[in-house]
Formats: sequence, C-alpha cells, structure tokens
Amino acid sequence: MAKEREIPVVQNPIQYGQVAPFEFISQENQPFGSKDLQGQYWVCNFIFTHCMGPCPMLTSTMNSLEREFTSPNLKFVSFSVDPKKDTPDVLKTYAKSFSANLSRWTFLTGEKTKIYELIRSSFKLAVEEMPPQSKKPGDEAD
Repeated sequence: MAKEREIPVVQNPIQYGQVAPFEFISQENQPFGSKDLQGQYWVCNFIFTHCMGPCPMLTSTMNSLEREFTSPNLKFVSFSVDPKKDTPDVLKTYAKSFSANLSRWTFLTGEKTKIYELIRSSFKLAVEEMPPQSKKPGDEAD
C-alpha cells in the first residue's frame, strides 16, 4: 500500500490564469462543473476511452496520484476529447477498468466544441481534429 501524502504547500505559485467556468456531464450522467470544484485543489487530464496511445498511461498516472494523495480536498477530473463515443456509460466502464475512486475522480463528456474551447482558452493547450487521411484506429478522436 502506498504511503499517504499530503498536498504540498507551494509558496508564491506561478499564476497562469484562471479556468473559465464550465459544466459538462459526468460518468453518472449528471451535470458537473467548475462550481463542484470550488475551494478544492484539482488535477485534470484530457483523454478518450478508445485511445491506444498515451491515454491509458495518462489515466494510470492519474490513478497513481489519486491513491498517493488522499486529501479529500484534492479532486481529479478527466475530460473526454471524444464525447461522441465517450458517453457517460462508456466513461463509467472506463473508470471502473482503472479502479477509479469516483468519490474523488470525475470523468466528463459534453459538447465537443465547448470542451475544445475550454482546452484552448483555459488550459492553453493545442487540440485539433485530425484530417480523415491521417486517422489511424485508436489514435484519433471523432
């Protein structure tokens, strides 16, 4: 069993900006958004459940973090970048396959344009659709 760790306190953290308010649909088919995370620390990633590349590794890393840092004030959020395929039921099955603690870790799906805009504007990350000729099974989101 991993040793429990407290959330480290960082003096003068770098401020990159704030995450815009959002609300999507959880693996429980319920609305979940930034209001549910107010006053808490949270870690997020961007995945899709049929990914055969980095997504399983990202999810495994989140799982390790969730088990290592046990503070109830630390939450985990995985945003699907393929909401067409990643329905709440699909996300719930995916979460269970990684033994995710769903009291602290939420998997979200929603409108693709809104998810992509949040990724670009709030997280300052690149996200684009692949041209059809570049798509390989398991490497692309629809």
